[in-house]
Amino acid sequence: MTSRERVHRAITFRRPDRVPVHCPSVGVSDLHWVHYGTAQGWQPSAPGMDEWGCVWDLSTGDMGQPKGAPLANGYHAVSLPDPDAPGRFATLKEQLQSAGDRFVLADCTFTLFERMCALRGMSYLLQDFYLAPDKVHDLADRVLEVQMGFVRGYARHGGHRIDGVALSDDWGMQDRPFVSLETFREFFKPRYQRLFDFIHSAGWRVWFHTCGRVNDLLEEFIEMGCDVLDIEQPHVLGIEQISRRYAGRVCFAATCDIQRTLPLKTPEEVRQEARLLLHAWGTPTGGFIGVEYHAPDHLAIPVENLRAMGEVWLREDVSKAR
Repeated sequence: MTSRERVHRAITFRRPDRVPVHCPSVGVSDLHWVHYGTAQGWQPSAPGMDEWGCVWDLSTGDMGQPKGAPLANGYHAVSLPDPDAPGRFATLKEQLQSAGDRFVLADCTFTLFERMCALRGMSYLLQDFYLAPDKVHDLADRVLEVQMGFVRGYARHGGHRIDGVALSDDWGMQDRPFVSLETFREFFKPRYQRLFDFIHSAGWRVWFHTCGRVNDLLEEFIEMGCDVLDIEQPHVLGIEQISRRYAGRVCFAATCDIQRTLPLKTPEEVRQEARLLLHAWGTPTGGFIGVEYHAPDHLAIPVENLRAMGEVWLREDVSKAR
């Protein structure tokens, strides 16, 4: 069974031969990510600026923290990236050639909410849901069109070899989502639905990452047709609570908890949680993909813990999952 088939089978609950994983620490990955690039000739006009005009503090060495929002002073005209700009997909063919037989995910992260927060500033955006809803709707539409343009570009330049699109928006605090369910349904659910349907129309899977206690939103994403929910803080959601409600209804791509477990626990404790996740969130026919956190050094995660986690998933009998 190829890696590509193994992941497809896990997503569709059709009995993969083993748990699919992305575990570089043990030298095994069934997944391969590809990325679009910046427009040909584009240069930032300030240090840390991205192509959307957002400025990031990159001193921490990770993805950075937003420190300059182009719409912080109001909803004036702002130039967003042109997804069809020359050079945008110049390296995609080369990236795909290195995929081998793995499942290919096309990156479209910082999808809607996070990108809107970076453009407007999070505190302003949260107020604007109530104070300037028309302007928020307009901004959401503009951001969505750019993201859909990126998906179209992937389809034109490498669609035959792409298997899914990786989206991300961190929707949760430690105890609840950032917005009410009503606000989510008004401003975001219809737009996610458009994007999900567009991805599915290309024959691809929707892979969605979100962090925080997003329990109240998971039903929404499943209803919209999300194929894979990528979760990095299982303790924040509640492992058993999620198991009772969602196991067997959606595929989970998960890691042991990046706050409470991987940086702090022993390898044996990590092994126990890795087994618990597989048995609680997976099923004997699939529904679970084991994924390492992408930047373990930034969280001081010992490599021994990463290896302990990966070895469990590679050796555990998937037929014993609940």
